[in-house]
Amino acid sequence: ISNGLILLATNSTFSGNTAAHLGGAIATTGTATLTNCTLTGNDAGQMAGGGGLYNAIGGTCDVRNVLAAGNTETYGSPAAAVPRDVSGTFLGNQNNLIGNATSGKGFGTTDTVLSSVGITDMSEVLDLILADNGGPTSTHALVEGSPAINAGGDAFVTSPPFEGPPFYDQRGAGYTRIESIGSVDIGALEYAPETNPPTVTINQAASQEDPTNTLPIVFDVTFSESVTGFMTGADSEDIVVGGTAGGVTYTVAG
Repeated sequence: ISNGLILLATNSTFSGNTAAHLGGAIATTGTATLTNCTLTGNDAGQMAGGGGLYNAIGGTCDVRNVLAAGNTETYGSPAAAVPRDVSGTFLGNQNNLIGNATSGKGFGTTDTVLSSVGITDMSEVLDLILADNGGPTSTHALVEGSPAINAGGDAFVTSPPFEGPPFYDQRGAGYTRIESIGSVDIGALEYAPETNPPTVTINQAASQEDPTNTLPIVFDVTFSESVTGFMTGADSEDIVVGGTAGGVTYTVAG
């Protein structure tokens, strides 16, 4: 997006965009206000070009609860991608989360610059894959433990720029913008912990004789999603065998 007049962006994701020079996702020379937006995976083809967001001299760019991380600037000979998320001077200090702000100014104590606190792996912040997380558009979900969770400013969730109340995130109705516990999250999506445990189906294995009075007895166990970290052995609480038979032992394979 090249903005020379007025840009208002709320509850929006900017992902996978490229620019030959300035502003991988957004370059603004006019007036821009971004509220609860996520900018990631964008690239600008110039040093100090702002991989995600570029604000030119004379422009005004107001950023509130914005997550700009995982963007790059690609330049040099041979060309190489450098982690740089923003370039220019911003109206910050408004609960933003910036990956690398080397070329950015105006951020304050309520903002977090990830490179300054030792976080360089953006997979610790959000899912780097643009995916269907509900709603009509693809998004980047926050991951468990992300510094964006409950780190936004509730005062910026008002109408306008949001529609409502009630207020929702980018996905729309059914996806509450501020959960009942904690503050609004930074970026376009609220974090929602997994509430539905995987289901499990246990069937007699195809190789198992039936009937039988000899051991072993073999079952096929199928989970509805990938499951890792199983603990086995006498002290494990992951597998519980019931029934009236005594001295039962088991092994897990596969």
